[in-house]
Amino acid sequence: MEEIKFSFVIPCWEQTNLLKCLLQSIISQTYNNWEVILVHDGINPTHQNQLTDYLKDPRFKYTSTETRHGYWGHYGREIGTQLTSGDYIIHSNDDNYFMPITLEEIYSAVTRNPEVNFVYWEMILGKYKNEHSHNKKDYGHFIPKIQHSYIDWGQFATKSKIIKKYLINKHEAAADGTLVENMKHELVPYFIDKCLFVHN
Repeated sequence: MEEIKFSFVIPCWEQTNLLKCLLQSIISQTYNNWEVILVHDGINPTHQNQLTDYLKDPRFKYTSTETRHGYWGHYGREIGTQLTSGDYIIHSNDDNYFMPITLEEIYSAVTRNPEVNFVYWEMILGKYKNEHSHNKKDYGHFIPKIQHSYIDWGQFATKSKIIKKYLINKHEAAADGTLVENMKHELVPYFIDKCLFVHN
């Protein structure tokens, strides 16, 4: 059976402990043909040094933007996407994590349905109980739709050649829902009826 390579693109900034949880969730995948592209928002050698143990693994690549852009990591996402070599690309912010079977489930879906170019799945979504409880969250079940505001980074994998066409060199806030809306007419989707991602 054909080997499929998955690329994770992760824009990050400062919060190393949460990022390590995400990276550990990728290392724990039951399907092992993957790479991780980390893009730090602005140059920070301390942040990179804190990830030394991960960066010894050649599947991890680390780069930084020259200046801080903010903008929820959209600029870093574009840079990271350009550096990928995988057949499918998955994006996530640096404070979330994946279930160990995520890649195995995607791989199964696309090998059984070779026409598919977009796979999406359910997630557990963390929300603050109220504006004053910054450390207390309620977690709920979130079922995506292929439309604006109903799907999140980390909740879909897209064939590389398609997402690169819509994300690279656009120089805009290509938020998850906006990006999916723009690609929608080209997508052959497959839905996995399982929670494969936790959004904090």
